[in-house]
Amino acid sequence: MIFSVLVRCERQYEVVSRYEIQNIYSDSLELCLHHPEVYYLTSRVKEEENLPSCLLVQDFGTIYKEKEKNMISNYTLNVANSCTCDLLLKLGVQKIGLSVEMNLTELQCFPNISTYPVEVLIYGRVENMLLKRHPEMMEGTYELESVNGKYPVIVDKDRTVHIYHRKPIDRVSEIEELKTLGIRYGRIDFLDESEEEIKEIFKKCHIPQKV
Repeated sequence: MIFSVLVRCERQYEVVSRYEIQNIYSDSLELCLHHPEVYYLTSRVKEEENLPSCLLVQDFGTIYKEKEKNMISNYTLNVANSCTCDLLLKLGVQKIGLSVEMNLTELQCFPNISTYPVEVLIYGRVENMLLKRHPEMMEGTYELESVNGKYPVIVDKDRTVHIYHRKPIDRVSEIEELKTLGIRYGRIDFLDESEEEIKEIFKKCHIPQKV
């Protein structure tokens, strides 16, 4: 399986770039401008101008607007059928993130899935909630405690609040089954993982270091 990875900061980028990774994604515009090969994860709530040449897009509006750029679609588009894949490919999208809600049975029922450049999230926390311009929370990282556990929270400079699931999706044990379906691309999303945690996940996924 060919992997791509989402990183949040320069520290994670430096670790990931030492491994055999196809694409690196990031929600940090500063990092993407510094490393032009990194795909920028576009915003779902903000109008953005002068975007980099490589984009990980989250909405059809951006796909139509930025159609001259290199584009991969994020799993937040909730793609779950071949018709949407056909449309995205027609619009110039190079690789398609499938909905994280699709289980193995649903993937098995996906017609001709091996013919599409689809990508499955193998490991990572997904965003549970997005709050625009929160009046009280300041930029930074937090934890939201509940009876079910702790939820990581990231607040942007403009006070957009991202609340992530308390547990990461972990489909590492399904990699071989996904490969038998003809799925060639896997994705890993990092949030606050340390260098050692990144290396351990790569080891489980059999991702080698660059020679």
